[in-house]
Amino acid sequence: HSEDVVLRCGPIIHPTFTLLDRNNNIASENYGLLIVTYPDGTAGTVCDDGFTTTNAIAICQEMGFEEFEDASWESDGSFMEEQSSLPIVMDNLSCGGYDFSSCDFATEHNCGVMMVLQ
Repeated sequence: HSEDVVLRCGPIIHPTFTLLDRNNNIASENYGLLIVTYPDGTAGTVCDDGFTTTNAIAICQEMGFEEFEDASWESDGSFMEEQSSLPIVMDNLSCGGYDFSSCDFATEHNCGVMMVLQ
């Protein structure tokens, strides 16, 4: 059609999230080590610096979980073997609401503890 919109956007910079189980497989449950993957293929863990329940809810909702209001998190090193094989690629995550579009974060880190979502 002569009046349809043709759109060109910048590169995708929105990361995706998955949960890994203790065997480094994608978790079949709603609990696991939180992994972030950026559009350029860089993947790793999320540091717990400033991490809140609001952040957990925003990420759970972003991953498609329906009952994200019950989201909780921990950072006790219980996935240490899995954590040690991955770089920390997200830090200082701060979400202003329950939608990931309200979140700011750093891709460089200054932490030594990763976090687990459940």
